Order: sequence, then structure tokens, then C-alpha cells
Amino acid sequence: MSLDTTPGGSTADSYGSVSEADLYFSIGYKKTAWNLLSTPDKEALLKESTRLLDQFFEWEGSIKSDSVQSLRWPRSYVYDIDGRLVSDSIIPNQVKWATFELAYYVDESDGFDIEENVIDSIKVGPITAKFSNTVKDPSFPRIVTDLLIPLGSTTFVSSNQVKQVKLVRV
Repeated sequence: MSLDTTPGGSTADSYGSVSEADLYFSIGYKKTAWNLLSTPDKEALLKESTRLLDQFFEWEGSIKSDSVQSLRWPRSYVYDIDGRLVSDSIIPNQVKWATFELAYYVDESDGFDIEENVIDSIKVGPITAKFSNTVKDPSFPRIVTDLLIPLGSTTFVSSNQVKQVKLVRV
């Protein structure tokens, strides 16, 4: 299984390559578990994190070529945090870095679960519901959302979470 990281490609399945992720984590602090993974595992994690980002992020701008590209990046009419237009022929570094961070998180967490409070029991009359003491946080790691602030926002909100929104003055 190899990755296709071609920006705008019809068979692209990851925003970043294994070699890019390896370099990213070689510079990072205390993320050495990445080095212990096999190449096929890294590829699977990068594909999964790309899929999750595309599924649960509302990206700014518009898809560059809706008839050809398989992923939601590259995009047109997107501006970075400093107000500069992002080239519509690349995958921005922030998207790649978020992909790597999410891949690491998915591996360390044994998956990604957006389920919230689980009902342990329910009684119909006179109505009783008991929720599990374990609350699952249906959100991406903070580093992922922080990296992507100018480029998009998550599409799901937990009952115990505040959603970030972009304020535009007109």
C-alpha cells in the first residue's frame, strides 16, 4: 500500500507522505513512538487522518477542481493567518502538519471516536437515564485545531465544548 500525495490528484489519499511525517516527528519533542511504527502502519494512519480531516472540517474557500481531485485540498480563495492567499496548487504545511499530528493521536489513542456520553441504563417509566461517568471528547487534539484555525473549523460540537467560529467584519 503506497500513498498518493499528489495535490489535486484523482487518486490522492493523503495530505502528507511518510517521509514528510518522519521528518516532522524527527524535529518534534517527545513523539518518538512514530519511529516504532512500520511503513504500512504509518501509511494507514496518514490515510485515516486525511479522511477524518476531510470528513469533519469545514474548509475555507472552494475545492480547486471538483471534477478531478479526490481530496478537499488544494482549495482556491483561502487565506493564511497573515492574510496571504494560499496557492491553489499545493497542500499548505499546516494541513500536512495537522495530518501528521492527527495520525499520531489516532495511533496513541487506539483510534478516533466521536461518541459522547454513553448511556449505561435507561428506565422508561417514570423516566430515568443514567449516563456513564466517562465522557468522550469528540474533538480533534488541540494542536490540530490550532494549526487549522485560519483554514477551517470542525463540523461537530460536543455538548461540553465551545466551537470556534471565524468572525468576519464586513
